[in-house]
Amino acid sequence: PHEITPSAPPQLSTTVKPFHLPTAHLKRAVANNLSCFYIKFDNKLTQRSLPPAMKVARWIRQTVQQQSSKSIGDFSILITVGTNRYKFGVTSKSDFLLLWNCKWPNEMDDIDVEIQWPRSLPDYCTLVVRYAPADLANEFVYREINKSISSASSFSKINYHRPRSTNDYRFCVADANEYEEILKIGRIAIGHLLLPITAFLPGLKLTYCSNCWIIGHTKPE
Repeated sequence: PHEITPSAPPQLSTTVKPFHLPTAHLKRAVANNLSCFYIKFDNKLTQRSLPPAMKVARWIRQTVQQQSSKSIGDFSILITVGTNRYKFGVTSKSDFLLLWNCKWPNEMDDIDVEIQWPRSLPDYCTLVVRYAPADLANEFVYREINKSISSASSFSKINYHRPRSTNDYRFCVADANEYEEILKIGRIAIGHLLLPITAFLPGLKLTYCSNCWIIGHTKPE
């Protein structure tokens, strides 16, 4: 009788599964680049006397709600940094603007505190007025924008590599209601002209679909 040839032992696969980063996660990280705030406690406070993070979070929520009658959502970060200082941030533009517009008190439970704002509003809060005639003075355009959007600030003309017969102007809007309302209208009065107004798209957010070549999404979507 013939002896049965033993089968070879099963081999472990050495193929490494490629890492896949979901496009939605990547776009979330790029689009929602919201700056953080800091809360600085009195330098005389000892480390053991520093309020715990959960107490700080509760104080932040209560302060915002007392002034705006709105509650903020999740914190993206709330950690201690340096000496007697907390760093905190949020996950949405509306919550960021609630923190930005809040009139923070100077004390928390009889402890002196100081809120440190980001240097400027993020691109997520920026709009662009497009196709303003080049013969209009910059200051005139800025004043006209403020007539319609009282919280507009940080005006600047967008510079392009090629000469154009019109100018585009970008600016920040600190009021979430004004931001959303003017985008719904889609136009703004500059003198006797009605010019289009759009959200500002930062460079890293200019994704495009290789199927239809439209900016703002990718082919898998």
